[in-house]
Amino acid sequence: MNQLPLTIIFTMMRKQLKNGFTIREIGQLIDAWYNNRFSKEEKLSILDEKLLSLEQKMKEIKEMKKQIDAFKKDVLNDKC
Repeated sequence: MNQLPLTIIFTMMRKQLKNGFTIREIGQLIDAWYNNRFSKEEKLSILDEKLLSLEQKMKEIKEMKKQIDAFKKDVLNDKC
């Protein structure tokens, strides 16, 4: 196996770790749910933003899984 695919995998993994929810973002979610500091529209906006972020993260994780499955298949078939 050449280094390029591993580099891609590690870059994707690093991106996933880097783009995880911060303590501040988790606080926003808690505030959006429990605190009356935000209007209904603000709460919905925060929650919609987090849902979009999670959908993107799931897409990236699925792509990473697909790549790892392909690399595993190459190993099993002695292609690397």
